[in-house]
Amino acid sequence: LKAFFLGAQRPATQSLWGYLAIVSPRYPARGPTVADKPPSSSSPTRREEVEDPKIYKVEEEGAQGHQARASPVHPPPLSLLVDLSRTAPALLPPAMDPPHDVNLNAAHSMGTTIIGVTYDGGVVLGADSRTSTGMYVANRASDKITQLTDNVYVCRSGSAADSQIVSDYVRYFLHQHTIQLCQPSTVKVAANLIRLLSYQNKNMLETGLIVGGWDKYDGGQIYSVPLGGTILKQPFAVGGSGSTYILGFMDQAWKDGMSHDEAEKLVVKAVSLAIARDGASGGVVRTVTIDADGVTKNFYTGDSLSLWHEELEPKNSLLDLLSAGSPEPMST
Repeated sequence: LKAFFLGAQRPATQSLWGYLAIVSPRYPARGPTVADKPPSSSSPTRREEVEDPKIYKVEEEGAQGHQARASPVHPPPLSLLVDLSRTAPALLPPAMDPPHDVNLNAAHSMGTTIIGVTYDGGVVLGADSRTSTGMYVANRASDKITQLTDNVYVCRSGSAADSQIVSDYVRYFLHQHTIQLCQPSTVKVAANLIRLLSYQNKNMLETGLIVGGWDKYDGGQIYSVPLGGTILKQPFAVGGSGSTYILGFMDQAWKDGMSHDEAEKLVVKAVSLAIARDGASGGVVRTVTIDADGVTKNFYTGDSLSLWHEELEPKNSLLDLLSAGSPEPMST
């Protein structure tokens, strides 16, 4: 080991300093020294100083002594340092621990609960307002119901960027279509344009959409375009991460021939139920009603929604919690 570090019986390029001169310009290559020459028979076998204070005679087991030139001490290159965050994270101080709970580099996802319901005379679309980036809530009051034409809207779920670019393309195509035909586009045309874009780019898009609107030919219509580009015309449709919690409720609660008030209350109740169970859904509830009379938008704040099972009632301040008293012990 001493012979390797001091370059004994090795050319300069095979010693440690010669290797560092190759991999790093910080260590210039040096010419052969006394250490690179074979030892002479007259060399003493004990360590003693000579005229040059930087030249020492070293003693090695099983071999005669030889001379080596002492090199100045340099710190090791950065590439040789050990990454303590991977090999020994316990040695790092607490302030240097990387955050594990929040991934700010994750893509913006709307998580989402979206819903569309037909009633006798039109449709009601509803959605929550939470947009998340990993586990971080990036926007708690986003609008996930996007207008395509005067009588057609779309509810967006999945990747925020993907759903926005699809909506922008479809809005542009429908505008050109309206100019060419000199009449508003139908709901079916808008839904099929979304289906076409979703299917042709199914390997790159991560978004599920619900198209709803009213036209003079078929009245109120709901089309579901889930991930992959399938199109389904349904009396009601749900989507997003919160849809799994309310599918059974919608199967039981929806009925044919509902009035506008019944459909509005059903949409708000369904979204609030999903918010109570789904961590990726939250915020406020927005609804859009589309019928022969036009478009009506409603807004329901979070504190006005009904509380469901296992939800804690919010308090006005910390004093309310302190004045509530100690809870009674549970009997076993």
